[in-house]
Amino acid sequence: AMSSLLAHIKIVDGQEQKFEELSKELYKQSHSKEDCIIRYEYYRGRERNSYYTLLVYPTYLDFLLPGIMAFMLMNLSIAGSGFNVVEFRRRGILKRLFVTPIKPIDFVSAIVVARMVIVLGQLSIIFSFAFFFLNVNIVGSISHLFFVIMLSVLMFLTLGFSIGSLAKTQESVGVIASIFIYPQIVMSGVFFPIETLPEFIQPFSEILPLSIVADAMRSISSDGLSLLALYKNMIGISIWIVIGTFVSTKLFVWKEVAG
Repeated sequence: AMSSLLAHIKIVDGQEQKFEELSKELYKQSHSKEDCIIRYEYYRGRERNSYYTLLVYPTYLDFLLPGIMAFMLMNLSIAGSGFNVVEFRRRGILKRLFVTPIKPIDFVSAIVVARMVIVLGQLSIIFSFAFFFLNVNIVGSISHLFFVIMLSVLMFLTLGFSIGSLAKTQESVGVIASIFIYPQIVMSGVFFPIETLPEFIQPFSEILPLSIVADAMRSISSDGLSLLALYKNMIGISIWIVIGTFVSTKLFVWKEVAG
């Protein structure tokens, strides 16, 4: 079964020609290099500065897989970091670590590395199943895709530590994690394009962690883009890693977190 995606795009005044030139080049490159796209086209709408873009994939899974993997790695990473901090507090492990010379950054780094190995292993199994048994088409480089996955896992692990350091109980960490995760399901373009959201929400949606990751993974797997072409996404992921690391280390005060 084929999958079709129709996006409604509104262009800023004076940028119509630039958009059409970019769309023509994208149209040409898509049909010449991307085997997984059956149909790609754009056309003007009736409204002023309005365009419609149509993408047709062989299966809906080709479009959905990158977003689903991005969503899964976010859930696995936050569950493996934020919930662990609260559980370590409940079991008294943090109190024991408090009397040792270990620093918060060392503790956070150790768990980040351990959880990254586990999450990468789980995602590799899921990706292999989709690739070999469900015949998912991957246009871009698999190594580039996994590089983005590694950076994304690191980003969500640091953000998860921020949540775990802020929460005091298992119930509260669940609530805070839900506030962080569930709005991104709707606003990050995992299941449908960000362009379908109200215009005043779109700028905020584009800078969400899950939006950046899902867009990067889909651009590699479906559009065949390289890491160099995704430099904005790489910068965005790096910024969120710095934010997550800074916040988690500042919130992770032994006396407060262990208490």
